[in-house]
Amino acid sequence: LNTHLPDGLVINSCQLASGKPGHQASKTHIYLVTLKEGHFNKEKLVSFNRASDATISLSNRKGKLKKINLKDMVLDIMFLDSACLQMTLLSVPGKTVRPAMILRHIFSVTEDHIKRARVVKQ
Repeated sequence: LNTHLPDGLVINSCQLASGKPGHQASKTHIYLVTLKEGHFNKEKLVSFNRASDATISLSNRKGKLKKINLKDMVLDIMFLDSACLQMTLLSVPGKTVRPAMILRHIFSVTEDHIKRARVVKQ
């Protein structure tokens, strides 16, 4: 290659680069969710914990549907009181769920209550 380079430029060494981009590791995120109105139904959480799977379908920005099992993404949910809970969610590249999605699918919280809830990422 050095013979084809302009004067003053020289290649000293080279190596093969990997063909795949680096693997991104999974992360866990802890959220504290407080409802301004209403309370969380503990029976719905018990029902979620007993279920073998809880699959939801999401469409990505290109319109392609993908299925996510919430049981794999929700590592822990702990009640602090009737209107406040702490949840630990797993974030995997390409399969990230948000707290609002968990509130909607597990606890059947309405969109209006989700918008007024206080969600703090710790």
